[in-house]
Amino acid sequence: MTSSPDRATATVAPPAPRSAERPLQLTAATAAQLTLDAMFARVAARRPDHTAVRVGSGRLTYRGAEQRARQLASLLVLGGVQLGDPVIVSCVDHRRSLVAQLAVLKAGGVVVPVPAGTPDAALRDIAALSGARTVLCGQAHRAAWKGIQLVVPMDDPATWQRAEAVRPDDSLPRSSPIDPAYLLLAPGTDTVPGPTGELIDHRAWQLAAAARIQRVGAAEHGVEIRQPAPCGPVTLAAMWWAVASAGTLYCGPPEGPLTRSPVAVLTPQQYDRLLVPGAAGPRTVVLVGDPCPAELAARHRALLPTSRLWAEFAPAGGALPWTALDLSHPGEPVATGSGRRRGLNVGGAVAGVRIQILDERGAALPGGIGEVCAVGPALAFDRVFHHAPGRAFNPDPGPVLHASLRGRHTPDGHLTVFPAP
Repeated sequence: MTSSPDRATATVAPPAPRSAERPLQLTAATAAQLTLDAMFARVAARRPDHTAVRVGSGRLTYRGAEQRARQLASLLVLGGVQLGDPVIVSCVDHRRSLVAQLAVLKAGGVVVPVPAGTPDAALRDIAALSGARTVLCGQAHRAAWKGIQLVVPMDDPATWQRAEAVRPDDSLPRSSPIDPAYLLLAPGTDTVPGPTGELIDHRAWQLAAAARIQRVGAAEHGVEIRQPAPCGPVTLAAMWWAVASAGTLYCGPPEGPLTRSPVAVLTPQQYDRLLVPGAAGPRTVVLVGDPCPAELAARHRALLPTSRLWAEFAPAGGALPWTALDLSHPGEPVATGSGRRRGLNVGGAVAGVRIQILDERGAALPGGIGEVCAVGPALAFDRVFHHAPGRAFNPDPGPVLHASLRGRHTPDGHLTVFPAP
């Protein structure tokens, strides 16, 4: 049966010239216009055979990941996953983890990333805190998720036979940029017993990635990580930076010398262990997590003088940075003071983040030392606790994020943090 000529001319437009296509790499102007899965789909449409994830000699292309994720998303919807439902993702393989995360996002769900190897007792707490009724994991870990309504083994051929047999759901994808994309879990603190969860929308991840592209550069030639298990904060930060750059996530071994890769994303603790004399080292190193020690920055400049070093402060095991500091040159001060008063310069607030220094009552301390807190569209927009907000042990149920560190602003707009007493 042929279509009506009128209908065809009304709906089919000539292909746009390549010069008129939107830039493939994420920019600050486009960061809030797409969901994460839509951003991935856009790269898959333009660079289908480009490698999205490489682990050793194995690789997953953008087209392969997009196709598998759409199939799995339809299966999840058929299994009862609805818009806003939390879904736990706990895979050993980085390629399966990416497909699982994309599928949850396409189904309109919220990814609850759990690194493989998490103790069983912690898994029960995670399930209770998140309220998840669906888990995507490996066959070897199915038994650990007792009480979960639907457990989907990602490495079971039967899973993909069912997914391929399901008719694609025409309602997919179902999220918007301001809908929650991830529920990241963090250990508790003295103030708020844990674990706690931070809800992060699609927009925040893209704002963070776009700001990193503007600050450090695009990672179109790939991002290397040394994480043994997917779903950790560093892996998530590197993965979405790579996707936002239309690049590749390279998953290297946890140990062994660093290679001359374009970019490596590591924690300061990892880099301290892997930075050894004689290694070629990446051309750019981005540290995510705790403040970078002054000694580590000095050792980097001595051993890799031509490589750039950026330190992104993301406290409490976070994946989205609060501040960033270029430590490539010796002129940037890292440490101030001495002894217990020795502070670390962690740089200025990144785009989409506002740093606050608060006293015990929650009042601002413009020039004093107080608790380091942050708010902004490039961070979590809400938090989840074991108990209802407003209880005595939970004094701050709002969107203000706490670093559990004391600090102060410097005259040049940077943030200095002090070690816990």
